[in-house]
Amino acid sequence: MNFLKNRFSKAVLGAFAISAMLQGCGSSSSSGECCQGEPKLADKIKEVDKVVAVPEVKGNQIVYVDRNVTVIQYVDRNVTIIQYVDRNVTVDTIKIRPEARISGLVDGVVLKDATLLKIDSLNSSDEDGNVTKYQWMLDDVAISTEKSPEITLPTDPGSYELCLLVTDNDDLISTKTCKSFVIPEANANPTAAMAKTRNGEEIGSNEIKTKCPIVFSGENSFKDNGNIVSYIWTVDGNQTYIGKDQELSFDTLGEHEVCLTVVDSDDLNATRCDTIDVQDHDAPTPEITVIDINDNNKVFTTTLPSGDKLTRGDRYDFSCEGSKDDCGNEEPMTCEWNVHSYREDANGNKVDYVRDCINHNNAPRVGKESWVKLCGSSISSYKYIEIELKITDQFGKSTTRTDIFEVAP
Repeated sequence: MNFLKNRFSKAVLGAFAISAMLQGCGSSSSSGECCQGEPKLADKIKEVDKVVAVPEVKGNQIVYVDRNVTVIQYVDRNVTIIQYVDRNVTVDTIKIRPEARISGLVDGVVLKDATLLKIDSLNSSDEDGNVTKYQWMLDDVAISTEKSPEITLPTDPGSYELCLLVTDNDDLISTKTCKSFVIPEANANPTAAMAKTRNGEEIGSNEIKTKCPIVFSGENSFKDNGNIVSYIWTVDGNQTYIGKDQELSFDTLGEHEVCLTVVDSDDLNATRCDTIDVQDHDAPTPEITVIDINDNNKVFTTTLPSGDKLTRGDRYDFSCEGSKDDCGNEEPMTCEWNVHSYREDANGNKVDYVRDCINHNNAPRVGKESWVKLCGSSISSYKYIEIELKITDQFGKSTTRTDIFEVAP
C-alpha cells in the first residue's frame, strides 16, 4: 500500500512540477505573482496523499476516478498518473479484467488423424461482470469469434499455438491464454484395425461364447497414400488365416489372443492384437406365438393384463419359432409344452389345473409347434389358460417361459 501511495505522490509531484514550469512558476526568471492564490505544491501533495486511499491491486485492474478529474490506471501493479486538475481526488470504481480459459484441448497434445477440433471458452469468467466477446487465434491469425467453435486443423505437420482473448461488458480485454498442439508426420506404415461382429452386430471382446462363430474384420485398416494388399490373422500364435474377413470360433473358455497383420503396397506392415475373453453360455431366449385358427389365424402377441381374450370353442396353435440361443441361433432348439387351465376362487387365489373343456392331451408335448382346443361352454369353471414353454439349446442351457391368457365368458 505504501509503495503504491509513494509512487502516486511522486507521479503527482512530477505532474505539478511540469504544470508549474509550463505556467512559468518555479523558474528563476519568473516572478512569484504568477502563482499567487494557488495552494503550495507541498500542500497539494500532502492533501492528495491523505485523501486518496489506493485499494489493494489483484492481478490486472483498472481504477477509474469520478468527474474525470484524475485517471489512475493499474496494469500489473504499474501506476500511471494521466491527468491531475483538482486536489479533491477520490477513488470511485474498480474494474477487473476478465480471465480467458480454453477447454477441449490438452496442452501439448499430439493430434493424430484428426481434421477437426471442438473447443470452447465456457470456463472463462469475469469477476465483476460477464464475458461478451471471444477472439480465437491460431499462430496469431484470427480464426473465430464464437464461444465454442469447431476449427479445421492444419494439414502440415508441426507445432501450433491456439490462443484466446475475451472481452467483458466493460470492454476490458483479458490477457492472452494459449495452448499448443502438434500435428505429427504422416505415418509411413499402415494401420491395422480389428472389428468383431455377430449376426451383423458389433460386439466386445468379452461378449464371445464358446463355439459361437464370430466375424473378425480388418475392413477399417488403412494406409495413408497407399493400399492394404494382404491381411494375416493368427489365433493364439499358431493358427493362421488369410483374408480381410475371417469367421472364427473358440472351443475353450478363457483368454485367447487374436492378431491381425496388414501389409501395404510398399511392403510395410503393422500388427494389432486383441485379447478375447471367451465366456460360458447364457440361457436361451424363448418366444411364444399363439394363433387362433378359427379367427383368420389371428396372432396373439400380448398376454395379461392387457392381452386379447381367448374365445371358447376355438382351437389355438402355438409355436416356439424365434427362440434363440446366445449365439443368435434358432437351431438346434428343443421345445417342450405344457398347457393348463385354472380359475380364481372367491379370495382371488389361483386354483390350478382345472381340466374341464380343455383339450391338450392329444397335442405334441415336444416340438416346434403344439395346440390347444377350448370347450365352448360359458359355464365352464376355468377362466385362464397358462401356456408353459421350456426351450433347451444346443449347449444344454434351458429357459422356461409362461404366458397367461384370459378366456372370454
